[in-house]
Amino acid sequence: MSASASDSAMAQDGCAGEGVGTLGALLAWIFVAFWTTKVVYALRSTNKRVGTEDAELHRVFGAQWEEWAGQVPWRLVPWLF
Repeated sequence: MSASASDSAMAQDGCAGEGVGTLGALLAWIFVAFWTTKVVYALRSTNKRVGTEDAELHRVFGAQWEEWAGQVPWRLVPWLF
């Protein structure tokens, strides 16, 4: 195919790299959705685990656990959670 025929084909189809850009954008959104899902799952799992451990420690240590938990206002990350 000659250069003018190639230019003519690109003019009819639009930008030659348009399909690659669309595919790249789609893959980027898929990656963002996957990463967001993974982070949300990890945070929910951590939150559930903290509650489970608190309940078990309270069951095992009783009053000693209540005293300690009263002195420590944070469950996992100081000044945050």
